Amino acid sequence: MAQEIIYAPFTGTAVPMTQVPDPVFSENHIGQGVAVQPADGVVVSPADGVISALTRTNHAFCVTTDVGTELLIHIGIDTVKLEGKGFKCYVQKGQRVRRGDKVMKFDLRLCQKHNLNVISPCVVISSEEIAAVQPHTGPVKAGQTPILTLERT
Repeated sequence: MAQEIIYAPFTGTAVPMTQVPDPVFSENHIGQGVAVQPADGVVVSPADGVISALTRTNHAFCVTTDVGTELLIHIGIDTVKLEGKGFKCYVQKGQRVRRGDKVMKFDLRLCQKHNLNVISPCVVISSEEIAAVQPHTGPVKAGQTPILTLERT
């Protein structure tokens, strides 16, 4: 079995998905992963690949890695309510990215001012070829610290 390493899209603290206050994520309805409590508003690509989806409000995006794993990075919970305010996107759909490339920036204070939880799920949403997802928790640095080890079939 081959392994794939996914790196932190944020600097902060990685926590188990069960700590996300939204059952869609905490109960793995769309996939397994890990969440990050961001320390700042910079979001980077967690792997080499292509931006495969972007939300209109810039609160979430997907990266399809070079080996075909699709990852969803969801910035905060209910941040869609901001309708894009406080979010800046640096990429476009179909763009090639390298691990650590800046993808988004968001206003952490604005989210907190609106009482929005900024805990940010990082989810493996394509699971056909994934035999196991091993999350790593603790302090993380964007683009540098592994947050998921994937066992591919």
